Amino acid sequence: MLSSMHPRKFRQLLETASLTQTEAARLIGMTDRQMRRYVAGDAPVPQVVIYALRYVISQRKKETSK
Repeated sequence: MLSSMHPRKFRQLLETASLTQTEAARLIGMTDRQMRRYVAGDAPVPQVVIYALRYVISQRKKETSK
């Protein structure tokens, strides 16, 4: 399975985390161009990208709650 997240949901995930596409790409170690492709729906969002982004979001939440 390449993706379980629709591009619209992926954009919502970024918005909920208050991350720009560029910030998200840099946080998980990918290019801005590839992130734009995922957000636009030009490429399927791999599970590993979804997991990495959710992990980064959870870590940011822990840091802000301290």
